[in-house]
Amino acid sequence: MSKSSGLYSILIILLVGTLAYSNSLRGPFVFDDAQNIVEQEIIHLDSFSPGQLTRLRTGLNHIRPVAMLSFALNYYFGRLDPFGYHLLNLFIHLAASVLVYLFWRLTLSLPALREPQRENAQATALATALIFVAHPVQTQAVTYIVQRMASLAAMFFLLSLYCYAKGRTGKGSASRRLYFAASLFAGLLALGSKENAITLPLFILLYEHYFRPSSVPVAGRGKKTYYIGLGLALAGMSLAAVYYLGSNPWVWLAQEYKKFPFTPGQRLLTQPRVIIFYISLLLLPLPGRLNLDHDFPLSHGLLDPPGTLVCLLLVVALIAASIYLARKQPLISFALIWFWGNLALESSFLPLDLVFEHRLYLPSAGFFLLAALALGEIGKRFSPGGRERFAAILVGVLVSALAWGTYQRNKVWDSEISLWEDVTRKSPNKARGHNNLGSVYADAGQHEAAIAQLQQALRIKPGFVQALYNLGLVYHKLGDYELAERCLRQAARGAPRQARIYHALGDIFYDQKRWEKAIGLYRRALQVDAAYSEAYYNLGSAYRKQGKLD
Repeated sequence: MSKSSGLYSILIILLVGTLAYSNSLRGPFVFDDAQNIVEQEIIHLDSFSPGQLTRLRTGLNHIRPVAMLSFALNYYFGRLDPFGYHLLNLFIHLAASVLVYLFWRLTLSLPALREPQRENAQATALATALIFVAHPVQTQAVTYIVQRMASLAAMFFLLSLYCYAKGRTGKGSASRRLYFAASLFAGLLALGSKENAITLPLFILLYEHYFRPSSVPVAGRGKKTYYIGLGLALAGMSLAAVYYLGSNPWVWLAQEYKKFPFTPGQRLLTQPRVIIFYISLLLLPLPGRLNLDHDFPLSHGLLDPPGTLVCLLLVVALIAASIYLARKQPLISFALIWFWGNLALESSFLPLDLVFEHRLYLPSAGFFLLAALALGEIGKRFSPGGRERFAAILVGVLVSALAWGTYQRNKVWDSEISLWEDVTRKSPNKARGHNNLGSVYADAGQHEAAIAQLQQALRIKPGFVQALYNLGLVYHKLGDYELAERCLRQAARGAPRQARIYHALGDIFYDQKRWEKAIGLYRRALQVDAAYSEAYYNLGSAYRKQGKLD
C-alpha cells in the first residue's frame, strides 16, 4: 500500500469530519459544562505566574487532570468563549478518527490474519474510520464540550495501542524503544483523561495474544512473558482502581448510590438492555432516537421487564461468540471484545447514570470495524466482479447519510433551549429535562414557560430540590416573595447543606429590606460554605444598609 493512498485517506477522513461538524463550533456551554468549566474557578488560568500555576496544580489533583488541563488552556486563550473549546473538541475527534484508520490498517496488515483481510487492509480501515468520524452517535462526545473527557481518553488510548503495535512490528531496537516509550506516555495521558482507560494494559495484552505482532522472535519465552505481562497488567489495573475508589470502595459505593434512584443490583440488571440499546443506536442512529438524557426504565428482575432476560442472553451470546471465534476469526473476535470490553466498566454496577451516548465513543471503533467488514462481504456477494467498486459505493452512501445526520443533530445543540426542548420531547417523564428547560427559559426571561416546566418536573418528582430552587428564583424575579420563600424553604428542608439555597432566601429578604432576616440567612450560607464569596459580599451590603457598617 502506497504512502500516497494513506495520505489521501487521511485527507478524506479530515474532510468528512470537518463538514459533518462545521455547524457545531458556536454552541453554548450546556448541562455539566457549567460546573466543570464555567464555574470551576480553579482552572480559570489568567497567566502563567507562579501563583496561578500553583492554584492550577492544586486543581489538577482532580482524577482527570489531563482533560482539566486542556480546559484550563482553553480558558487562558479564549476565556469563556465556547468557540475555542468546540474547535479543540473537533481536533481531538479528527485525530481519534485518523488513529482509528492507522491502527486498523496496521492490524489488518499483520501476518496473523488471513490473506483476504490483509489485501483489503487499506479499504477496510478507511471505511471504519469514515463511519467513526461521521456517525451521529458521536455528537455527544464531540459537540458536548465537557465530554472531551471521553474523546480525549479514546484518542490517547488509540495512540498508545498504535505506538505499541508499531513498536512490535518495527525494525531497529532504537525505533522500537521510542515507540514503546510513546505508548507508555500516551497510555498515562489516556488514564489522566478518563478512568475507563484503565483497561488499556489488558487490551495491549489481548492484542499481543490475538495478532502476535512481533518482528523479533522471542524463542520459547513468549508464553511465559505473556503471562507475566498479564499479571502485571491486572495488578496495575487493580492499583488504579484503588486510587480511584479509595481504600474502602464499599463506603464510596454506598455514598455515591445515595445520588441515584436505583440500587447496584438494579443497575447491573438493567445494563444488558442498555448494551443492546447502544447496539441499536449504532445500527439505526435516527434523529428521533438520539437524546442527551434518555429515560431508560429500570430492570427489577430477570422478567421485569421480560426484555431483561432476553438482552442478558444476547450479551452472553455476544461474549461467547467473541471467545468461540478467537482461533478461526481472530479479527472479528478482537473487534467484539473491543466493543463489550470498553463498555464493561460503565455498564457494570458502578454508580453512574444508566445511559449516555458518549460512552459509545471508544467501543464503537471495534463495532465499526465489524460494519466495514460486513460491507466488504456484501460487495463480494452482490457484485463479485466489481467488489471493490460496489463496496466503495455502499460506504460512500452510508457515510454521506451518517454525516448529514451528524450535521442535523448538531443543530439541536445550537442553544440550551433547543437542546432541552429536544430532551423533554423524547423523555417527557424525566424530571431533570423539565427542570433544566425551565431553568434556561428563566434565563431567557420566559418566566411563564419556566414555571410550567418546573411545575411539571415537580409533578414527576415531588420534592425535587433543584426544581424547587429554580422555581423559587423565578417567583423572586416576578416579585412574588411569598411563593419564592415557600419554594426555597422546601428546597432547604430537602438539601440542608446547599449554601446557595440560604443565599437565595437571603436575597428575598434583602429585596424587602428585612435586613436581620437577610443577614441571618447569609450567615447560614457561610456556615455551610465558608468560601461562598457572593454571600460575603451581600452580607456586608446588608450590614451597611442596616447601618451597622460605615
